[in-house]
Amino acid sequence: MKKLFGVCALLSVLVPFAQAGNTQAESELASNTATNYLASGQVDLSIEQFKKAIALDGNNYIAYKGLGLAHAQKGSYKESEAALRKCLEINPDYADARNDLATTLMFLKRPEEARKEWIAADANPFYQRPQAACNLGDSYLSEKNYSEAARWFQRAIQRDDAYGRAHVGLALALLAQSKGDEAIASLEKALVKSPSDIELLFTLGDAYYRAGRFADAKIKLQAVVKEDPVGPFGRRGQEMLKHFPK
Repeated sequence: MKKLFGVCALLSVLVPFAQAGNTQAESELASNTATNYLASGQVDLSIEQFKKAIALDGNNYIAYKGLGLAHAQKGSYKESEAALRKCLEINPDYADARNDLATTLMFLKRPEEARKEWIAADANPFYQRPQAACNLGDSYLSEKNYSEAARWFQRAIQRDDAYGRAHVGLALALLAQSKGDEAIASLEKALVKSPSDIELLFTLGDAYYRAGRFADAKIKLQAVVKEDPVGPFGRRGQEMLKHFPK
């Protein structure tokens, strides 16, 4: 009987662990399903599945992050903030979620709070991506604080010198400070590494135009129109080409 009791006791310990494992697996499955829904634009279904994942496992911080992104896509920024803060409560080192929270805070018109989150994300030793620094640059660029914008775009480029958006932002900040030669040099260098980046190509064409280098500008803008005929940069390129000196 003692042996049988020992077996029963062991089973009583193992069963809750097995149930917990099953619950976590179901939570992860629901979270993955939600992520697929979100990627395909089915936001309401993704919210439903993320909430299911959280109900199954309240520590599923990935599901909270996904829920925050889904709410943000719907423009429900208060709900997005709450979900992302819960994610970071569970895992404070999740810098990607901190980056997303900062973006949500910008939509809530709380730029100083947003910048604190971006700075914290960028300072995380486990975070080596350029997005947080680039987002900081964009935030300062929108406020016409061009020197601070340039500083953060340069930081993003240090993290990933092939990140085209940071090169574009840096060029715009330099152009706004009448540093056209520096902007052109930076863009030319970036385009060698990313020759198919349409935004880079357009920005370089625009920089050439501002510098009066119309022949160079025409070549770049014609290439933009060819590669992106109906896209935003192609349409802007077509419009600029109409106003070139004869």
